[in-house]
Amino acid sequence: MNETVEKTPSTVTDENRNLGTVSAKAVSGHRINSYMEGDNGNTPSNSRNLPELDHEFWFNKGVELATLNRYQEAMNCFDYSIGIDSGNYKAWIWRGGMLTHLDRYQEASTSFEQAVKLEPNAKDAWLFLGVAFHHIGKYKQAYSCYDKALGRKPDPMREAMMKLETAIKRIFAGIFRIKSYS
Repeated sequence: MNETVEKTPSTVTDENRNLGTVSAKAVSGHRINSYMEGDNGNTPSNSRNLPELDHEFWFNKGVELATLNRYQEAMNCFDYSIGIDSGNYKAWIWRGGMLTHLDRYQEASTSFEQAVKLEPNAKDAWLFLGVAFHHIGKYKQAYSCYDKALGRKPDPMREAMMKLETAIKRIFAGIFRIKSYS
């Protein structure tokens, strides 16, 4: 993990100049400097001030790396943050996002599921869980997640229509010996 901190560039270039990168750099740059120097030039006196024990430090570092498209390194930071505080649903969402960027959708869905367990009203977690399900072919679950992200109640008529559509596909597949995808 210390390698990740040392390899991250300390300046913002035009290539990565956006609000997310700038704010992440400002936050983590300030935090890194205060950890290295200690508050008011003093050496930190307790473990709360050590970055290796601070889940927020690693979360912010992960966000910074994600905005630089360094997804694997960012995911490592989110893993480290989660290892310190597994109850931070935002770290689970960001971890899932990094896995999505790495085309690891099954693992991403697991991260997003953990996020919605921790915070059932997190609309972004439901949306991203739907996207992960969509990529792994779980379309019904994906649409259910999209509904939750939009704050919709399950529509019994839509559910009935989906069941009818599945039944019709199976009937036609049996009659015409066609492989059914449902």
